[in-house]
Amino acid sequence: MAIGRHDHNAHMAAIKSDSLIHYEPGTPNPARIALSVCVWDDPTIAKVLTASPEHRAAMAMISEYAGFQLSTYDIHHLEDPLRFKLTYRREEGVPIT
Repeated sequence: MAIGRHDHNAHMAAIKSDSLIHYEPGTPNPARIALSVCVWDDPTIAKVLTASPEHRAAMAMISEYAGFQLSTYDIHHLEDPLRFKLTYRREEGVPIT
């Protein structure tokens, strides 16, 4: 099964939770780097859901990419509802070279 199908299955499993706010899939470029974005409202639920069988199957396809890097940010809403501030928390995974 191609990475796209695994990614789709992981996304479908995640949206069953009210905790996933937004998901934007990344398409690998010629250097095999893809930027996917997940926005969760609860990091505890995010950690549980990313351990699902569907997500683990997608992560098993990591060899199709140059590496894996997870960056965690806190989103702070500002007075203007269309503006926000990101606060970096940490990175984990296999660094992209």
